[in-house]
Amino acid sequence: MVGTTVVVGVLLLGAGLTAASLLRRTLESDTQSILEDRVDGVADLIANGALPRVLQSEGQQVGQVQVVDASGNVLAISVGLGSTSRLDVIDAPPSGTHVAATVDGSLIQAAPDSRYRVVARHVPSGLGPMTFYVVPSLAARATTLTPT
Repeated sequence: MVGTTVVVGVLLLGAGLTAASLLRRTLESDTQSILEDRVDGVADLIANGALPRVLQSEGQQVGQVQVVDASGNVLAISVGLGSTSRLDVIDAPPSGTHVAATVDGSLIQAAPDSRYRVVARHVPSGLGPMTFYVVPSLAARATTLTPT
């Protein structure tokens, strides 16, 4: 009887860990997808020469955005992002591509020991090459990426 209880307990523990792992991967994938949608929207603004100094969120857009020129000058930021914040904490990708990395919150003036997904895209524009960086909203801790 005790042996059966132990086996059932181990199986339940294994199933719980598997479910938690799958949920975590799904949430990370959803976060990545949302950030990439935001990246596409900013890329469209740049391509159309309509990049404002302050980027407003529309609809379900999430994430803080910062647009940087080739010299590292900040050209645009999203509402709510501090003027001294720097999101360019990962290397800019080659032109026309994007990269993503998970960084410690302290690198982007967020909660230390929290992890945030950063997506960067490098695009040509009439004003020269630009790289923009997008992270989930800094107002809420990225619990989907916090180590367990």
